[in-house]
Amino acid sequence: QITDPNNCASATVTLFVTNTDDTTAIINAEDDFMDGIEVSNSLGATAVVNVLNNDTIDGIAVNANEVTITSSTNFPNNIFLNADGTIDVNENTPTGTYDIFYTICQITDPNNCASATVTLYVFNTSGSINAVYDWINAVGTPQGQTLLNVLNNDTLNGLDATPNNVTITVGDGNQGDYISLDANGDISMPLEFTPSADYQFPYTICEIANPNNCSTSSVSIYVNNTITAVNDALDAIDGSATATSILNVLDNDTLNGGTMINYAVTVNTISNSSGDYFVLNTNGTIDILIANVPSGTYTIDYQICENFTSNDNCSTASVTLIVN
Repeated sequence: QITDPNNCASATVTLFVTNTDDTTAIINAEDDFMDGIEVSNSLGATAVVNVLNNDTIDGIAVNANEVTITSSTNFPNNIFLNADGTIDVNENTPTGTYDIFYTICQITDPNNCASATVTLYVFNTSGSINAVYDWINAVGTPQGQTLLNVLNNDTLNGLDATPNNVTITVGDGNQGDYISLDANGDISMPLEFTPSADYQFPYTICEIANPNNCSTSSVSIYVNNTITAVNDALDAIDGSATATSILNVLDNDTLNGGTMINYAVTVNTISNSSGDYFVLNTNGTIDILIANVPSGTYTIDYQICENFTSNDNCSTASVTLIVN
């Protein structure tokens, strides 16, 4: 009772249901044929055929809500049978004939089933493919970091080219070991130091589904390193005995604003006021060659120049050595 929720009573209702129609519905699956399906390699194709379109129950067209659909054979990886009876053909499906056996069963009577075959004739069309020139100024890029991806402006059938629909090959060029292009299209500099140069090389992209459909372009990576020699000074030097590596002039010199990589440059002495007392080695270290160096201030002017490049990339500085 609504006005008195504690005032209640219970009983049982019994229903005797008899199905007066014991006749099993006649279910019929008919073979399907789809000829000349043209599959764009970048887009694929959806709902190319519906296997239920010619199937019936008691002579009436089957509704997807009346049946379940299963495949008794493995579908190809690129072809999909959906619950509504439609078939999708994925991108990069090779040209060929595909026979797929399927079964429909009545939902209200799961043992009432019928089977048929759908045959797909897939013709893989070749789309337009376009590789576009790339370039970047790559000074000071850390080792291994991606500079650019060559596929970012390339297209297949007017859509983005990706590692899923194209392959990439590198042509002959001057990149050597300094520039790397991987299968995903990423370009990086794998070494700790990349000499100044204009690295140019061609690359080709080819459609995976049609390897003869290709396009070639090129990449330019401009590297122009900045090297800076910074003045050095060392005082309170004990000149009573010979010594090695009392200072390395490269310790405060920079490469692209960061720590100098010693093998990236060659050190040359421009002038040396100490005569034979001090020597500046090509690795940047300074040695005392003769014992009993007279007290005084000595100056060595030096120049560092970038190695492994045709660029005239140099910088000069001075070292002041004070012997007490």
